[in-house]
Amino acid sequence: YDGMCQISFFVHADAISTALPGTATAEATYLAAFDSAVGPIHDVARNAYARTGKSMYVLTAADFR
Repeated sequence: YDGMCQISFFVHADAISTALPGTATAEATYLAAFDSAVGPIHDVARNAYARTGKSMYVLTAADFR
């Protein structure tokens, strides 16, 4: 949230693979990888929002490089 506005972020599966190399493609593995990388995901999301201030983002592998 930014004040009273909700900001939505979606994370592509390839972004999780980039954030945590060597992860398998099973759903449970992606969920565990997301949980493990939540700090870096928040950092990337914060930086993306600071650059443009949009209300919706899709984070991709390029955002984690």
